[in-house]
Amino acid sequence: MGGLAAKAAGRLVERSLPPARSAPGNRDADRAERVEPRTGARDSSGRVVPPKPVKNWSPKPPDRTVSSEDVPVVQRDRGASPRTRRVAAPPPEASTPVHVNKDELVKAVGQQSAVRIERKLREAARAFDRERFDEALPTLRMLARDAPTAPSIRELYGLTLYRMGRWNDALKELEAFTQMTRSVEQHPVLADCYRALRRWDDVERTWMELREASPSSALVNEGRLVAAGALADQGQLSAALALLAKGFRKPRHLAEHHLRRMYALADLYERSGDLARARSLFREIATEDPDFVDAVERVRSLG
Repeated sequence: MGGLAAKAAGRLVERSLPPARSAPGNRDADRAERVEPRTGARDSSGRVVPPKPVKNWSPKPPDRTVSSEDVPVVQRDRGASPRTRRVAAPPPEASTPVHVNKDELVKAVGQQSAVRIERKLREAARAFDRERFDEALPTLRMLARDAPTAPSIRELYGLTLYRMGRWNDALKELEAFTQMTRSVEQHPVLADCYRALRRWDDVERTWMELREASPSSALVNEGRLVAAGALADQGQLSAALALLAKGFRKPRHLAEHHLRRMYALADLYERSGDLARARSLFREIATEDPDFVDAVERVRSLG
């Protein structure tokens, strides 16, 4: 769904590494800062773009699993020092309009019910786009019950649950979407849910599938951020750095996914004690975009 995927994806970076301006620390506190929704956005061909990763990268996984009855509140650690604070980035990002495949809905519920389902789906998509996830949730729950074979509904429902930190529930919906479509669009979000649940083998498997499919550089980048974040969560900073640095060369024209990757690298360099490299990267980011996460603040804290 159009911008929906992007919104969910935004959460990604928050949770894993620098988000695409959208990716959780309790993991909810930590991740909340790193993930941008990557859900719900749609590209020119009408396919849903996964949620954007979090703007700020936070390698720390959530401390607990959020149940379907639990709706976590994203918090920021305002008391931490600039050197240690991990700013949460927006989750993977989504666009406002929802691309609705009417044939898909008719096939799922019949011609007569499709009109009502489409109207409700558009309402939920608008609420998602405004980040009113608690408003979108009841509608999407009802739609998923009435039209369980409609991929667009299962996808948006899963992305909404993801943005709310309900990892297990989000996995159920997004795994169903993936099985129905054979798509890797939401693999970064799936991997981030596995990461939050400390299912390391599933994070690795999902990352491998995404890398092999190689759908787009931006989407692969989001998956790489999550995979590196999972390694950092396990204390494997050298491996996380190697994964992020591999093949990366600063392009002449920087896109947001480049900045997210640079931010994640800088954060890991700082944590591993390479302050000179961290300072240099944070400075490049701050020069390119002074409002990107807390890059300016990080430069000052490193002197």
